[in-house]
Amino acid sequence: DSFYHVRLGQSLVDVCRGPSPFFDFDSSETGAEDQPTMQTLATCMVNGPLQGKSIRLIGHTDPRGSESYNVKLGRERAERVRRYLVAHGVDINRVLIEAAGKTEASDEPTEWPRDRRVEIQIAP
Repeated sequence: DSFYHVRLGQSLVDVCRGPSPFFDFDSSETGAEDQPTMQTLATCMVNGPLQGKSIRLIGHTDPRGSESYNVKLGRERAERVRRYLVAHGVDINRVLIEAAGKTEASDEPTEWPRDRRVEIQIAP
């Protein structure tokens, strides 16, 4: 599979429901199929149950490539989601960015599509 997910953490799934979008492998670009989850999250943060709360976006990658490259790519993926949220009314100060890179990646190639994701969690 040549895509990665934007994944809502369980605490967010309980509050804001929406389909998981996919992104091209080795890329931080989003497409039309990515919009539903990001729009659901933006709406939830602007005038829904997450109004006034902050979130953490954690960019992950599969294990291929150097650590520095994967940290950079994970950060770019998280930044892409943050830019979408900010463009749709979310205050930038409510969206924290982290890059996990390949630190949580599986050694199993069949799991690599799930490793390529932006995980979204409610910030403490």
